[in-house]
Amino acid sequence: MKSKTKITYYDFTKLTYSSYFLAGFCQNKVKYGYEFISSRSSPALFPDLAANFELTRALGCVSLFRIETGGREYYFCIDALDGNKYFNIPLLSSVAFYFKVNYNQKEIANNPDLSGYRDKIFPAGLFFPVRAGCWCAYLPMLLSDLARGGGATKFINSLKMLVSLVGIEDFIRLRKHAKGDLDIFFVTRFYDEPVHNANMEFRFRLIRAIKECKGLRAIAGFAYSKEIYGKFAEYAVKEYKPGDYLNNMARAKVALYVRGAHDCLSFKLGQILAMGKPIVGQRIINSSDMYYGLGRIAEQFAYEDPEEMVREAVRLLGDPNKMQELGRENAKMFDDYFAPARCVSAMLDRLL
Repeated sequence: MKSKTKITYYDFTKLTYSSYFLAGFCQNKVKYGYEFISSRSSPALFPDLAANFELTRALGCVSLFRIETGGREYYFCIDALDGNKYFNIPLLSSVAFYFKVNYNQKEIANNPDLSGYRDKIFPAGLFFPVRAGCWCAYLPMLLSDLARGGGATKFINSLKMLVSLVGIEDFIRLRKHAKGDLDIFFVTRFYDEPVHNANMEFRFRLIRAIKECKGLRAIAGFAYSKEIYGKFAEYAVKEYKPGDYLNNMARAKVALYVRGAHDCLSFKLGQILAMGKPIVGQRIINSSDMYYGLGRIAEQFAYEDPEEMVREAVRLLGDPNKMQELGRENAKMFDDYFAPARCVSAMLDRLL
């Protein structure tokens, strides 16, 4: 590959959604021989970006890039939105490749708006927020947002989030040095919007089943930053700081996995695989072909009844050899297929 290849990231996306992929692009620079830079300027593809509210809103969760290689120039994006039905058509019609985290082939095939674009849509793998290089490198972005009217409160919250990010190496450390003094740690954020009702009900039943299981060393509940109401209040727990939350996840012998909003791939999917945890989880709906052909995913992500999930977790806790075996295989699968460098490498093999 020619050394003149350059990849430009347009820095308009929240780090929650972009940092995993940025880490992967940074880690692959030597292997693929490209220059990787960030830009706060509007791309030539969308010169009126600042005035395009729909597009700037979409770019909060969709990362946009430009590739210059061999005298050619083209754009691609990585869509990390929860929904598998929504695509940003202006972006989709303009880029050469549209990578989507919550890729669902059936939804793509049944959506008439995508009829002319299906051959440029590809799965993007999983992601979760990680530290991508030195956090201070993102201060110019935050200061720019503040100058453009972002507000002091938003700036402070963004800075706190930025500083709290941990690197992939920290997950590997937790994999190797976790205490293992909890059976289960299942603390989930409480959402009261109607779109989350079904998810909250499933998680309520799961938490209740955990609590009712005698002899189980577990921490389970709904984390809150505002008041929790009704039956959910019974299981309210104080919100954890990000580092404390991850440390508690690492303490658990078995991980329980539930899908996120709109049946999306939850952050926890990547986090618990990275930690090398044996898993009892709901079925994976998006990018299912990518996952169910690997390792022992089909065995672990097979449940749609919360009470059965807890019963299976208890059975697994009674089989230390199987727990160790699944955890070891999950860690290897993450390293081989889903770590940031591997995830981005799969994209680069299509792009370059």
